[in-house]
Amino acid sequence: MTQSETLTVSTAAREIATQIFTGARPWLRPPRWYRALTARMLPERLRAGFGFELGARDIRSADNALRWIRRVYPRLPDRLRYVGPYQEAQARLRGETQPDWMTRCLNRAWIGRPQMDVRGK
Repeated sequence: MTQSETLTVSTAAREIATQIFTGARPWLRPPRWYRALTARMLPERLRAGFGFELGARDIRSADNALRWIRRVYPRLPDRLRYVGPYQEAQARLRGETQPDWMTRCLNRAWIGRPQMDVRGK
């Protein structure tokens, strides 16, 4: 699928990627290795579509990050492994009507507001 012309990078997708990697909030800018890892995992055609460059330094950084992630990530508690919107969705599936305080904090960091939009309210 990644080699087909079906999967493309739209202007909207490129704008979202730019927002993610430049950081909507200066205090929450992703580290350089995160962008390098993302670029390293994409096929060349999609990497170019997003405008990601991948030099030798980025490849080393991405490979090093991946080694650490494989070791550390499985040991992290769920609160650190999953983003706020996912945690909120899981709570809804459990029948909870409001996200807890930690999920609201995580949502503020990830989506800029304490709660996902609730349809029908």
